[in-house]
Amino acid sequence: MKKYIFWIAGFIALMAVCVVGDVIALGDKLMADSIVLGWIFYVLVGALFIGLIIKPCLQVLLTPEMKGMALVDEEKHKKLKDQVKESAKVSLLMTTVSQNGSIDIIANTTITLKLISQLVKTAGYRPTLPQLLRLYSSVITTSLIVASVDEVIDNLDLGGMLSNAGVGAVCKIFQPLANGAANAYTCMRVGYATIKYLECGSKSYNRDKSAIRKAVAKEARRDLIPVMKDEVKDIVANVR
Repeated sequence: MKKYIFWIAGFIALMAVCVVGDVIALGDKLMADSIVLGWIFYVLVGALFIGLIIKPCLQVLLTPEMKGMALVDEEKHKKLKDQVKESAKVSLLMTTVSQNGSIDIIANTTITLKLISQLVKTAGYRPTLPQLLRLYSSVITTSLIVASVDEVIDNLDLGGMLSNAGVGAVCKIFQPLANGAANAYTCMRVGYATIKYLECGSKSYNRDKSAIRKAVAKEARRDLIPVMKDEVKDIVANVR
């Protein structure tokens, strides 16, 4: 455990760097208006950081590690997959609506960290520490990549480039939806990878690593469209 503390601390620090710039900028503005208001803001941010990022990570780390080969329970497997899909729906909705790179990173990261914690709680044991580090690294890197690509697409102004009002309107709808879909996909991919870690055991996973990674990516791609359809149906039903 001790030899991984440095890497775990580094991961948490990297997460903080992703959001600290905007937090400090907003905090400074509030401090300029009111010191009390500024400190209240920083306390709330600190509480959210602990609750949404530190707590899920600690809950996973404090769960007993899986030993040997895990037994696959079909009922439990279905429950784990349903948890992944529900989290992907939340990520899809939040990142489609927000249209802000920093908010998208925070939203998708916290949703995926919570998902990993839920999956571990359902299984009753956690993956090995090296596997957890791979999962957590994947969470932050994919969130950053998706947010960066989305920012590039936004800056292109496809509607203006194509000089067509109808196409421009379609692009305005497509861009946020594509961003939401990308975040939902990364959430599902991390979730399905977590399930594989939990069900295969470390030795089996390491032996078939390449094949399992391809299977995880394929499964996430296959389930993305149904997840998007289900979320649209849920939104329409709620509006009615």
